[in-house]
Amino acid sequence: MKTVPSLICAFAGLLLTGTGSYAQVTDGFSFGLKAGANRMSTKIINRPSNYNGQLRGVGVSNGFQVGAWATLPVSRWLFIDTDLYFQQRENKYEDPSNSDIIFAYNTYRYAGVSGRVGFMYKGAFVSVGPEMNVLLATKTRAKNEAQGVEWGINARLGYQYRRVRIEAFYTKALTHYEQITFINQGDKLQHLFYGNTLGLSLGVRLFGGKERR
Repeated sequence: MKTVPSLICAFAGLLLTGTGSYAQVTDGFSFGLKAGANRMSTKIINRPSNYNGQLRGVGVSNGFQVGAWATLPVSRWLFIDTDLYFQQRENKYEDPSNSDIIFAYNTYRYAGVSGRVGFMYKGAFVSVGPEMNVLLATKTRAKNEAQGVEWGINARLGYQYRRVRIEAFYTKALTHYEQITFINQGDKLQHLFYGNTLGLSLGVRLFGGKERR
């Protein structure tokens, strides 16, 4: 499925063409809720020394996240953003020769927090900062050694109009995990991955943050 990447491309076009009546960061602390979809891609960083092939058998899949956000203004243009959320990410075991054949889905559930410094202009904003996720549960077909605490760098590109906020985000993982990908000649092969995440979310401000014009 290409739903999330397509939505993000359309969203980027909206940012390039749109203008906001409320151009700057709101005056005062604000709080809201958000929810959205994500896709996790696995990047290989290590493979067994006796294996010379390419990574096969693990594909991307869709997940979701729900949570709360808070914004603290620093100036008319600068702000500090914090997210507290629950996130579910997935990847899937595929037939190496036919990605339409799915053997199983691997599910990872996290509670996470991220803090970012951002810049806003004419309603459009960009922010970046660290992210920490605590593993709550996994459901995988084969043995998985996901880390209990995962660190990453989170970047967001968004647009806010009055109380509504839409944003695309990307998280580059700094913590790896180990996963058995497929069976080759009776031997289970283990790989080390970074699980990078791309997503889109929609939020609404519940209170706080007087508008500036």
